[in-house]
Amino acid sequence: MELNTAIHILSLHQKWRKGGDEMQNPEKITRAIDKILNFFECKKSVNEDVLNLIESEIFINFGYNFQQLRHHSRKEEIIKARQISMYLIKTNTTLSLAQIGSIFDKKHDTVLYTVRAVKDVMSIDKVFNNIISKIQTRLNDKIQNI
Repeated sequence: MELNTAIHILSLHQKWRKGGDEMQNPEKITRAIDKILNFFECKKSVNEDVLNLIESEIFINFGYNFQQLRHHSRKEEIIKARQISMYLIKTNTTLSLAQIGSIFDKKHDTVLYTVRAVKDVMSIDKVFNNIISKIQTRLNDKIQNI
């Protein structure tokens, strides 16, 4: 059963519960719920794997893990590593801005600002762009193996 089919079955069941005339088989509904839950479990697992890969790449390139990047340091190298981490997480996972912010003890609007700032700097600073491009290329190679 495809995810869209599962969602459709559940929506028909919801209409029936509200007085509609299209009753669905309870077994179909159970399978639909299982399909949707499985979909989100797979997404969660992939996101966790990608987060680990990003953390590994940041550590290789900057010498900091995510726990170290949570600290409210003003050191330029830590800020840079944290900003690049947020950008890579946003572009390589399905995590929300709030979820990304929670990794670094930041608010969602800080993450949004940071991601936009990284994109802006990448467009004008070739060295910065090359650093992120190299990390992204290595991530892409590793993500394909997940």
